[in-house]
Amino acid sequence: MSLLLLFLSAQYGIECAKFIKQNRIVGGAAANIEDFPWQVAIYTSNKYYCGGSIYSATVIITAAHCIETMYLDTLTVRAGSSYVDYGGVTRRVANGIYHRGFGEHNKYDIALLRLESRLPLGKGIQTIRLTKYTPAAGTRVTVSGWGLTHNKGSAAKRLLSVTMSIIDRSVCASSRYGYGSNIQDTMMCAVEPNKDACRGDSGGPLVANNELVGVVSWGFDCAHPRYPGVFADVAKLRDWI
Repeated sequence: MSLLLLFLSAQYGIECAKFIKQNRIVGGAAANIEDFPWQVAIYTSNKYYCGGSIYSATVIITAAHCIETMYLDTLTVRAGSSYVDYGGVTRRVANGIYHRGFGEHNKYDIALLRLESRLPLGKGIQTIRLTKYTPAAGTRVTVSGWGLTHNKGSAAKRLLSVTMSIIDRSVCASSRYGYGSNIQDTMMCAVEPNKDACRGDSGGPLVANNELVGVVSWGFDCAHPRYPGVFADVAKLRDWI
C-alpha cells in the first residue's frame, strides 16, 4: 500500500479531527437491494447511522467520519435488505481502519470495516468493483441510502436512490458554489436540482457503471443549490484500499 494505514482495535474508540459540516436521499425513488446489492447499513448500538459498500465478504468501505468517534465493538452491519430495520443478514464489526490523513475539511474521508464473519454473497449481497478513474464532468452517477428524505425530515425506512451529475472539481470550488478552498483534491462533487444525499447517507456508495466512484462524505444542508454533494474520490484513494 502506498499510504500508511492507521489500525484500530475493536476495544477502543476512534478519534479524528472534526469535519466542517455534518454528514449529509432527498428527491429519491424507492429502490430494491437487488439493484444495489453492495449497499449496507451500519448501526451503532442497534441504531442506524451510516451506509457502506461491500468490498469483499468480510470488508466494508465507508467514510472515516462515520467511525471517528465510535467504539467499534458497538457496530453491526446489515446486508441484503431493502429495509433499514429488518431483513437480510447482520454481522458484527471486528475491527476497522481509517485513512491517517483524515482531518480538517474531511480530506481522505474513507475507512474500512472488517466483519467478524463472512457475508453470504449471492442475490442481494454482492461486492462492488472500484473505479480506476475519476468520472468526468457530466457523468451520471447514482447514490443510495436510508438517510433523511429532506433536510429536516425523518430517515427513510426503505432504501432510496437518486441519480446526479458529476461537476468538475474546479467548478465545485469556484465562486459559482459556496465551498471554495474546502474542496480538496481527494473529493468530487455531484449535483441535481432538488436531489441529493442527506444526513444518514454518509459512507454510502456513489456508483457509475456498477463501479464505486465515490463515498458519501459531507456538504452544507441537503439539495441546496449553492452547495453540491461532496464525495470521497475513490480513484484517488483506491491505492490505500
